[in-house]
Amino acid sequence: MSGELLRAEGIGKRFGGFVALEDITLSFAAGQLTSIIGPNGAGKSTFFNILSGALTPTSGKLHFRGRELNGLPQHRFVHQGHFTVLPDHQHLSGPVGARERPRRGPGAGREL
Repeated sequence: MSGELLRAEGIGKRFGGFVALEDITLSFAAGQLTSIIGPNGAGKSTFFNILSGALTPTSGKLHFRGRELNGLPQHRFVHQGHFTVLPDHQHLSGPVGARERPRRGPGAGREL
């Protein structure tokens, strides 16, 4: 694909004997909007955690702008110009745009 930004090839993830993901291959182009949908327990969060470097895949390879990311610690993903994933279930006060959310950080807007 022309303009390929991120590619996940043959991604798999196991937790002991439990297979969370098996042979997932997707590519994302710059400027492309992609949704990943599925029922609870389908592996969406696991896949996003692999894409962001929070989890290491058991199998497969992850490439960002043609560079392999497998084995890099999560903070190195960001230094490569990659992204991180923020949970969307946080309670935030007022409307929050894409630029403001990372500034607020985890737990922002929660009442103590």
